[in-house]
Amino acid sequence: MMTRKCHVLTVTGPWYYGDDESWNRILRKETKMFLNPSALRRNKAFASAPTVMEVDDGTPTAPAGPESGSELHTHGYEVCKGAIPLDASVVDAIKAANYDEKGLPSGPHPDGPRDPRRQQTLDATGTSHWIQEVRARKTAYLRERGHLKCSTGEKAVKKMHGIKSLPTPGYDEENLDPQDGDQDEHADEPNDHLTAYMDGRSDEDMPFSTILAIMPGTRLRIRPFGGEWTIVRLEPGDLLIFRGDVCHNGLGYANENVRVHAYVYPPGYKPGASSINAC
Repeated sequence: MMTRKCHVLTVTGPWYYGDDESWNRILRKETKMFLNPSALRRNKAFASAPTVMEVDDGTPTAPAGPESGSELHTHGYEVCKGAIPLDASVVDAIKAANYDEKGLPSGPHPDGPRDPRRQQTLDATGTSHWIQEVRARKTAYLRERGHLKCSTGEKAVKKMHGIKSLPTPGYDEENLDPQDGDQDEHADEPNDHLTAYMDGRSDEDMPFSTILAIMPGTRLRIRPFGGEWTIVRLEPGDLLIFRGDVCHNGLGYANENVRVHAYVYPPGYKPGASSINAC
């Protein structure tokens, strides 16, 4: 309960949360918007971005319809709620796909140690029926929102895989501190290669990654530009879009979780083998 004196403004839209998690916890319980100095920056952001919506945990989200990608490039990421709901048969096919039991790399070198608790599908050709369907739908959605535009034509969805996290015994999904089962903090694109590629280019040419949730409770820890680390929580059909230079890390799970990861690259961008890169 706030004890300080505040002027309030009733709003018909949802909250625009900021980077201060202590304030976010307060604001989630309120039905009015504070206009005291501590909240002024947040309210200005809300006023300047009235089309932005909020999920339950305060993550900036975007409505359906064409967009310019401003949230993606301002915050470094964007959540599109209910963007690509999949039929049960497609979800079942993703879960039943063949996964590499050796696991994904746990460090920046693709031939280094691997974590068998975090696996990806073995189909590197992209010919699986579920990949073709999900890739087509994701391409259409991103094109409609303007995220595929770039200076050399149109970006393309690449390297789509199902990602499976096996349960980590004792993992506490309510604990916000790093724990066993979490990935190291990293960016998806190698910094030197990305810096050289982006020299002389604008945000529209930035490669980015996507995570499509197909199960409840899908999560990613991410650090917004100029902000503090936060956990993005996704439900089936939600699409998370984040720039290739954004620092993030996958989290562990108490129960098995499967989701779909893909990169979105402009023509001519060739970063080499997929890996994780220190940030």
